[in-house]
This record gives sequence, structure tokens and C-alpha cells, in this order.
Amino acid sequence: ELAEATIRAFERGMLSCPPGTTLRQYLAKTLHCDPMRLTKKFKGDKSLTKCGFKPCKQTPELLEEAQCVRAALADQERRLASSQPLQKGKMTIEEEELAEATI
Repeated sequence: ELAEATIRAFERGMLSCPPGTTLRQYLAKTLHCDPMRLTKKFKGDKSLTKCGFKPCKQTPELLEEAQCVRAALADQERRLASSQPLQKGKMTIEEEELAEATI
């Protein structure tokens, strides 16, 4: 759910990240997992694009929509984080299972 919503927002240029950031990098940071794991998960038709992030046009309407999209994603990230115990470095088995279900 979070991964799919993040991918859609990335493709539409609605995220707040530096231009040129790859989707794989951004998702790995957002989901707190190894980028290689994402590469394995999104093979074939679902493969992660190698193109970099390109922000949407800076019209008032699109900026407002981007702000709403980022707020919704932040809410999903908070819910995911609050449902997972924090651990330095590696994910617990429960975190991996939850991340797997989220992707």
C-alpha cells in the first residue's frame, strides 16, 4: 500500500526529494530496507525505473495536490513506523514481514 502510493507519487513528481533521486533509493529510505530487496521484489512488469526524480510543474494547483499527497504518505509512514519496533541497523523478522505485506 505505502510502496504503491509512493511509486505513483514519485512518477507524478509529487514528492519532496532532490531531482535525480532514483525510485529505488527513495523507496529504500522510506521503507527502511535494503535497495537490493526492492530490486528483487519489483522484477519484470513491476521493475523500478532507473530514471531520476523529476518534480512536477510548479503551478498552484499541482503544488497544492503535491502537498496533500505528501501529507497522506507521511501519515502512512507514521502508521507503519508505529506498528514496528525500532532496531538499529537491521529489520526484525516482524518488520520484514510487515514490509513484505506493505510492498
